[in-house]
Amino acid sequence: MVKPVFLKACQLRFEKPTPEVVISHTKTRLSYDIVSAILEAALRLLPPDRTADGTLRRQEKAAKKAQRAADAEFAFVDLLLSVDKELLREEEQKEQIRALVERGTLEIVRSTPDVRFSRETSVCGITCRWLEYKNTFGFRSSPFVAAKDKKQFAKYASTFGPGMVVYKLGYERNHIQIEGVHCFREKEVVDWLRLLNRE
Repeated sequence: MVKPVFLKACQLRFEKPTPEVVISHTKTRLSYDIVSAILEAALRLLPPDRTADGTLRRQEKAAKKAQRAADAEFAFVDLLLSVDKELLREEEQKEQIRALVERGTLEIVRSTPDVRFSRETSVCGITCRWLEYKNTFGFRSSPFVAAKDKKQFAKYASTFGPGMVVYKLGYERNHIQIEGVHCFREKEVVDWLRLLNRE
């Protein structure tokens, strides 16, 4: 279902279509938010507007997107505190690294996933040492992102052990095939946490 939407979004990208236009052309059953994420990836293939106004618009859009992602991640990680109250958020891990550097420690692990659990923790029945949250839709053809993300996830798995990637909007099947890395939709994890907290 994803491939034809991405191909059409790429074909239409010079016209800067809206998600509604892509949905209309493809007759997809994918949700508006997923089509929007796929379209955003296709539009990244356009050369950037290097004018002062274009640069300013890009920076403003990136700042808003980063803030939405940070807010969503913070709220999601707050829910995870019910399974591990001692988990470390990314910023807390960075603070620990800075403290180690200041003390002159030579052997420092500098990888900082969004969440590092204090111990092996079961999330949705999967043993995790770390978790990465993505406020988007995960798909194989995402330009500039998929390969970088996979490299990042493989590094976390080799450094910390098994972990999980949680996509807010879901992900394309077989998107991530890395030993020790599991993918879930945010809704699946949130539903599991709510059920766990009711018990």
